[in-house]
Amino acid sequence: MEDELDVDVVVVGGGVAGCWIGKTLAEAGYATAIVTVGGVGGGQTAHSHVYVHRGHLYRKEAVNELRGEGSTLVSDLRLASNLWDQWFAELAGNGAALDAAPTTGLFGFTSEADAADVEHGAWIPFGLKSAPVEVVPALFTGSALTAFRAVDARCLEAGRLISTLLDSTEVPVIDGDTVELLMDDRRVVGVRARGPGSRTAVRGRAAVFAAGAGNRQLLAALPDATPAVRDRSSFMLVVSDPSSAVLEPLSGVFNLSADDGLFLVSRQEPPTATWLLSDGRDPPAAPDWLRYICAQFEAVFPGVWRARPDLQWGYYRAPKAEVVLDEAFNRQVHSHVVLEVAGNVIACWPTKLTLAPLAAKDVLDLVDDLLGSSQHDHPSLERTDIRMAPEAWHSVALRPWPEFFREFTG
Repeated sequence: MEDELDVDVVVVGGGVAGCWIGKTLAEAGYATAIVTVGGVGGGQTAHSHVYVHRGHLYRKEAVNELRGEGSTLVSDLRLASNLWDQWFAELAGNGAALDAAPTTGLFGFTSEADAADVEHGAWIPFGLKSAPVEVVPALFTGSALTAFRAVDARCLEAGRLISTLLDSTEVPVIDGDTVELLMDDRRVVGVRARGPGSRTAVRGRAAVFAAGAGNRQLLAALPDATPAVRDRSSFMLVVSDPSSAVLEPLSGVFNLSADDGLFLVSRQEPPTATWLLSDGRDPPAAPDWLRYICAQFEAVFPGVWRARPDLQWGYYRAPKAEVVLDEAFNRQVHSHVVLEVAGNVIACWPTKLTLAPLAAKDVLDLVDDLLGSSQHDHPSLERTDIRMAPEAWHSVALRPWPEFFREFTG
């Protein structure tokens, strides 16, 4: 037997992007359902820092934008962050329950001159707020960094974020182990999700592929020109303190030079505190990258580095999927990617997680153009327990420093 569900829009992908799109379409009156594979919050979201900010990270892009060069990335991030804030304001405690670790975003610099240069050269002209930090966390004792700024950024926990997004609009979610397209005369009329002992056909007047590597095969199955998707890897160092005696919640960027910055976000599951660290460059082979990022770590947090035998260490390679733009068929909106692929199909690849609500608004504009108005009541589907994919770093095998360093550096 096959269950059937008729909607206005089928959103394929249950990560942050897909959930924001589903929420936005449903609030606009479109009957919407989300179809995902292997539980919501997996794929790209599982590997994301879930770090919501206004553009402070991208000072080079800000300078280029102020000069009239390059994309509108920073201004778009500010617009998107306002949408996050509006949503947080609707939640109890301004959404504080979503925080992975309650901490203000922190930026560190090797000198007050460097900090002032970034503030006056990029942040202040864009209205990006920051404040001097007079009481520096003890974690930076002996650090190569001497000047610090606090910014209004937030680090969220992916699972709680996804759950709250879904609960805020009650968009139905169909979770399968595989998903296939339903076609009618070269036109996508829906998707079919298959799971153990279940099969559901979700039919819609439009389909949205919401980011993620998992949509690659669906895009490839379209009869018309489809966007190419490339893989790239990003690396993350995972440092965990089971007792929270050494590490404390901390998120931000710590600049040892104009080009290098150690990017750190926290996760806190009392009594354990965990740091996830990456850097802004494309890493070479893992051992070389590991030596490089550990040298940064030692310079920024010398006291923590000395305590490394008391910590647990690991790293992983996070797969990323990005669209390769082709002017023959793409429609690019702002500095995130929304592609009108073929007929009634839209593909959305936000380039930054912070841009998810802004990308969702652009998807809504495209759906308005395609459909004109809602024709269905909201779908009737009993909400069942939804599989929640864990954040990817949970599966990393953490180990003591000597064992970790020997294994990954040879």
